[in-house]
Amino acid sequence: MFKVGQNVRVVSSGGCYSTYPVFFKNNGLEEYEKFYKFAGEIIPGEYVIVAIGKNHEDYKVTGCLYLLQNKSGQIFIMGNQYGDIKPIPPTLTTGQMIDAIQPEQRYKCSVDAGGKYDFVSIVNNRICWGGDYSFPLYIVLGEGSLTWTFVPPEPTPVGFMEAVKAYSEGKTIWCNSTYGIRIYTKGTSYSLHDDKGGIVTSIEILEGKWFIKED
Repeated sequence: MFKVGQNVRVVSSGGCYSTYPVFFKNNGLEEYEKFYKFAGEIIPGEYVIVAIGKNHEDYKVTGCLYLLQNKSGQIFIMGNQYGDIKPIPPTLTTGQMIDAIQPEQRYKCSVDAGGKYDFVSIVNNRICWGGDYSFPLYIVLGEGSLTWTFVPPEPTPVGFMEAVKAYSEGKTIWCNSTYGIRIYTKGTSYSLHDDKGGIVTSIEILEGKWFIKED
């Protein structure tokens, strides 16, 4: 759950409500309506959450919606049912990163060195660039301008049949394909329909990456 005042990163425009002006009145947020980018598609990037309200429209997917403001002051209404909003992790100094890093974790450097050498991880109890034991971190110690951010681990994809089995057991699954990210929430349909009513496609079955949402 995000909170008002939090800086976030929008990674996709899929959850943007571009024609929903009644949202402001329904939630007592009329003061923001004049800044609403009506019929405008949100551009991936950094935003700040200025308010949070409820979705009162009769959609299968319900829940809270966020008012996101860009640096120009424009307001966008955004849902996060498809994971389009990501928190911006705090930045750490080199010393803080060394204290915080754990095995299997990665931290990205503020200086993009390109390729695999823009992050560090632990290899045989040594913090190394790009997971390469021959490039230990000591080569940058003393560089006070460097800052670091935690890199969340990527979810592990599963096969289509494993995903369907999890769905049949009451779990929510999702697919990333050329159609974008589509969520299949158990309980919204007896057959395999996504949260917007779309049926599973052959492209998703054959080429999509399937994931099971952890409880």
